[in-house]
Amino acid sequence: MKRFRLIVILPLLFFACESDRDEFVCGKEDPLNDLKWLKETKQELERRESLTGSYIIQYLLDGAYVFLVNDCFPCADNIDEVYNCKGELICSFGGLHGLNDCPEFFNTVTDSTMIFNTFEPVPLGHNSP
Repeated sequence: MKRFRLIVILPLLFFACESDRDEFVCGKEDPLNDLKWLKETKQELERRESLTGSYIIQYLLDGAYVFLVNDCFPCADNIDEVYNCKGELICSFGGLHGLNDCPEFFNTVTDSTMIFNTFEPVPLGHNSP
């Protein structure tokens, strides 16, 4: 009977550990603070004195995590940049001239999570003073 329990419990433990690993992004539990380049990007966005906002959104693109960085929301001439886990620029889009070297980005990404922003969204229906 003990042998039967062991055979049943061991696979359950393995799968429980496996699902915990799925929680990691780019191999990190907290990519915003554990990925050096992303932490530095966040700190730079925090340092800037601006009347506009900035944000970082994490996405899944073709099974890999990527980060969209917008450093001037809602500036019309701003360029959004998309980086991989290593901090390498994958593509960019936006600006007055309509730069877009990743035209299918929003059609192919999934699992969007805003992991950082410097602005407070105004609820719909809220009137400004």
